[in-house]
Amino acid sequence: MTKLRRWKKNSMSAPINSIDNLKIGEAPFLCFKWKIQRPNSQLPWTQKTPNMSFHENSKEDFSLIISMNHSSIGYSNRLCPVKFDMYFSDNRTLFQDVYFQVVIYFNNNSIGHYFKLRMNEKDRNLFQSSFKDVNDEYLYYSRDTYDAFVEIYYRTSVNDNSFSLLSKNLGQLLSDQSYADLKVKVGDQSYDVHKCILTSRSRVIAKMIEAEMIEKEKSEINLHDTEPTVVEELLCYIYTGQCNIDKAPHELFKLAHFLELPELQSQCKRFLLYNIDMKNIIATMALTNHDQYELSELESATRKFIEANEAVLVKNSEFKDLLKSSLKVKNITFILKIANKYKLEDLLLVAIEFIRREYAEVLQNDECRNFLLNHPKLLLEMYIHTMDVAKTAASKSQ
Repeated sequence: MTKLRRWKKNSMSAPINSIDNLKIGEAPFLCFKWKIQRPNSQLPWTQKTPNMSFHENSKEDFSLIISMNHSSIGYSNRLCPVKFDMYFSDNRTLFQDVYFQVVIYFNNNSIGHYFKLRMNEKDRNLFQSSFKDVNDEYLYYSRDTYDAFVEIYYRTSVNDNSFSLLSKNLGQLLSDQSYADLKVKVGDQSYDVHKCILTSRSRVIAKMIEAEMIEKEKSEINLHDTEPTVVEELLCYIYTGQCNIDKAPHELFKLAHFLELPELQSQCKRFLLYNIDMKNIIATMALTNHDQYELSELESATRKFIEANEAVLVKNSEFKDLLKSSLKVKNITFILKIANKYKLEDLLLVAIEFIRREYAEVLQNDECRNFLLNHPKLLLEMYIHTMDVAKTAASKSQ
């Protein structure tokens, strides 16, 4: 078996002397190219890397195992179940409170697929992810080999023992509500919290508290248009620096944006980027429609996912309604293509009316102009619609 070559991305992270010196960070601690050989075996099949180490001068420490199941890929869903295992050669007590993230990019694709590997309860040398449905055109068909680029991240809620203890103590403070002097209300729920902690983490919250004290002389703030579950995770993050993003990533991102918590926003964006699937695509698309969030990378990934699964999505009325309500000059071509290809008359009519209203601006969009010139039937429909609108307006004015 050929030994994997380490792949350094512009020295993104500091040299690692030992596993005990690994720190949480945005940079992966190990990157490598992997030509995955598919064995001749029953599905699902697995493939294991050669043994790897956390630094170049150490003994071989672990191996990464990928499992794939092409038998479940259908023409309707185009999803391939994939999972990862990471097995260590010796027991390491450090791993009690940590996990790993594996991001894999197939065939030089710019969009990676994210997996969270947690410790197996019965075998402390084994970290595992669950099977995840991956949408990647490269995986649609069985191959003998798969070219991939892999990043492995070391994640923990702590950077060192002192921070671990601080995070734990603050979490206990949130739980037992000792010395609480502020209420956070959401609907019928209320949470007893501490002004000094919340105000030190968010200047928006500080202003909300100040306004409530002046206007109502009450030590409470109300968070509207959200759910208790989201607020609970938010408070957990404010106190301890960690939370379960996967419980409500879209709503947590919006609340973090409103309260100006950039680190939490970044974590939510990354989670959403690597976890687009059929269950959350509509919510993710709706989120990217808000320009104030500046989610261009997520918007691009969302569009690629839609293009790969449009045959299924166009049967979803909620998806079609969202397309109608999200028309903009920058996405009009994308929506026109879907409406025209699948003969979605209602959507097509809404798109044509949008072009009529925003005619001058739409014509400056080269992609849309070229698409219309290559589809004369659409131009004719636009002309007929414009004439009908003009006739209706003329009859009303008489």
